[in-house]
Amino acid sequence: MFFSQKKKIKIKIKVYKIPIEKFNKEFINKYKNVLFVYDKNSTLRDTKFKNKSNVLSLDFSKIKYDGPFVKNKKIINSNIKKIINKAQNKQLKKVGLCSSQIGIQIKSIAPRTFDYLKIKLRELQNKY
Repeated sequence: MFFSQKKKIKIKIKVYKIPIEKFNKEFINKYKNVLFVYDKNSTLRDTKFKNKSNVLSLDFSKIKYDGPFVKNKKIINSNIKKIINKAQNKQLKKVGLCSSQIGIQIKSIAPRTFDYLKIKLRELQNKY
């Protein structure tokens, strides 16, 4: 008996910036073919988003300061991979980021790490 392996098909993803005022339940329900991404520690956190299949929350709460920069980079890279993987797995071709709210809690406590996060988000927007 042969076992077939599912082949992962790479889907071209388009990343968009979503204005904070549009990031709400009605907008998310309207665009079910878009993966909406938010930081669970930002002002956008909302229990209404938790059960949505096209919503992904990122978690940067383990970043406390810039000292363990290599560890912080791993946390950021892991979150970026989550975005790509969820979009690929759900076959969603569009990702909506409210980038002004992602990583906002680390902006003042870990500025170097925050700069790295912004670079990775720009790369995500330019790469896909």
